[in-house]
Amino acid sequence: MNIFSSFSEMNTVRESGQEISLTIGNFDGIHQGHQKLLNDLVEYSRKTKTLATVLTFDPHPLMVLSPEIPFQRIMSIPHKKKSFRNWASIFLSSHPSPRTSGEWNRKPLSGIFCWSTSL
Repeated sequence: MNIFSSFSEMNTVRESGQEISLTIGNFDGIHQGHQKLLNDLVEYSRKTKTLATVLTFDPHPLMVLSPEIPFQRIMSIPHKKKSFRNWASIFLSSHPSPRTSGEWNRKPLSGIFCWSTSL
């Protein structure tokens, strides 16, 4: 499994011409709903010969958007990396850039979405 911690690190995949199938979520714990989603991702990736890719966030979006709300993670990023080895070819943990206004920097996420969907 390739592990990336930023969108810019994904350029090697983009430059290789390999297409990806992407699921996006916090995945704080891998319950049955997450397992179904991840199994579907793997099945779709096999059919389409794409790389199963998981995008998660560090810190958790709630910690960025509403820092006044107490939040405790169920799974650490290292634990997530281990857990996703069964499902993903690529694990990308994005580090969002909070702005002074509290808005999330959406540009990198929209960029990878457009790239992965060939928009």
